[in-house]
Amino acid sequence: MYTKVFLATAFSSTSPKEVAVLKDCLFCIDDKGIIDRIVHPDHDDYDSMLNEYVHTDAFHKIDKGSYLLPGFVDLHIHASQWAQAGTALDIPLHDWLSTYTFPSEAKFADLDYAKLVYEDVVSTLLANGTTTALYFATVHKEASVLLADICAKQGQRGLVGKVVMDLAQECHDFYRDADTQTALQDTEEFILEVK
Repeated sequence: MYTKVFLATAFSSTSPKEVAVLKDCLFCIDDKGIIDRIVHPDHDDYDSMLNEYVHTDAFHKIDKGSYLLPGFVDLHIHASQWAQAGTALDIPLHDWLSTYTFPSEAKFADLDYAKLVYEDVVSTLLANGTTTALYFATVHKEASVLLADICAKQGQRGLVGKVVMDLAQECHDFYRDADTQTALQDTEEFILEVK
């Protein structure tokens, strides 16, 4: 028994130069939210599957002119820099990081601020089709866990990494791990808590 069955037309890439059109297929979703099976109209059991689900709460018909598309995957997002989106890089990168980015990222020690930014970046990316994202968070363990929680609650496949900045001669004292041992401990605790 499937938890959801969608009658829809979908597009999916089969290669970098080809797109498959899956017209009027049944997309059968299991209890984990995974597409377990796609039943094409020419399959022998298409009509029996359709009849089994069409009058249940599990059945959803996608209107003509609307389509299912695979989600986008973004493998490099500095989630904490979302607060700086649209600002210009008016100086060399190293200076830009020191002048703008690190002071901005230091604010993520405040979980209310982190929640505001992280909820916005995740919801905006989901609204634009990014269903899987690899996020770099900040040095703040609690805020990094919060980002993972927000991804889970909003339904985005989020791969979240806590940033480690422990090199005193390269990192401002207002935004760095206390030392290497603290960075390692916080990172391990972050991984265990997210698991």
